[in-house]
Amino acid sequence: MKLQSMKHLKKIDPDNFPAGDKLENMLRLQKELNQSVYPKVMNNLGILSSDEEVEWLMSHEEVREWLMSHEEVREKLSKEYLLAIIREACEALDLLNSKAWKDKKHPIDLHEFKYELIDKQHFLNSLYDIWEMSADEVFGIFMSKYRENVRRHKDGY
Repeated sequence: MKLQSMKHLKKIDPDNFPAGDKLENMLRLQKELNQSVYPKVMNNLGILSSDEEVEWLMSHEEVREWLMSHEEVREKLSKEYLLAIIREACEALDLLNSKAWKDKKHPIDLHEFKYELIDKQHFLNSLYDIWEMSADEVFGIFMSKYRENVRRHKDGY
């Protein structure tokens, strides 16, 4: 499968973003996008019938309430998004010279590689959304794990 090029995309200057915490803004924007993405994913996975699809035209709060009351749906979505992260990681690997058995090396397309990393971030942000993780919770858990990793490496992990 040929990757879709991201050459047409240019990084947006962070000064052009809304003021505030960048992680918080990323998670908010992902939640907004997910409101329109979830119905399509649900239909593709056979979770919703066409009649139920109308439910997804509700407000974001109502969509969240419905999703949070269906843990089996959150679990299925999470599995799909984790698989998507793996697929995106494979696409990123293809952009690197990751096949040790190949003699012919190609120049690394850093622009495309960075966009593949962000593709994974979108799915990760969606997982945070599915499991109702706030930016504060993500950061708090990150810091806890960060400190543990520092300790492990210091102690000869």
